[in-house]
Amino acid sequence: MAHTAQLDATIDSLDQGLQQAKPNASTNINSWITTLNETNDPALENLATELRELEGMLTSSDDPDSLELRQKLDSVGQHTVAFADKASGTDAQKISQLGQTLIEAANEI
Repeated sequence: MAHTAQLDATIDSLDQGLQQAKPNASTNINSWITTLNETNDPALENLATELRELEGMLTSSDDPDSLELRQKLDSVGQHTVAFADKASGTDAQKISQLGQTLIEAANEI
């Protein structure tokens, strides 16, 4: 199942920087959680859980702890890159790119 448009939109959002991506982060993250859940792939459950935790951090009324946010973004990025090895076609490349973009965003915190 191709999700190229969703991958491109997420990468483009993150390329604008975390502060620019934050207003739409909850919608974007929830979209990915739905996408991951629709696969019924138990291997993606951990990634969906991490995304829920990340979304909670970003939507909290308190500013997230920088170290915790950095660690969560890095973890989501690492898991995303690992998943890219299991994907095929254009999606595999885009998934890897998304994972790398998340890791880079974590390193900017």
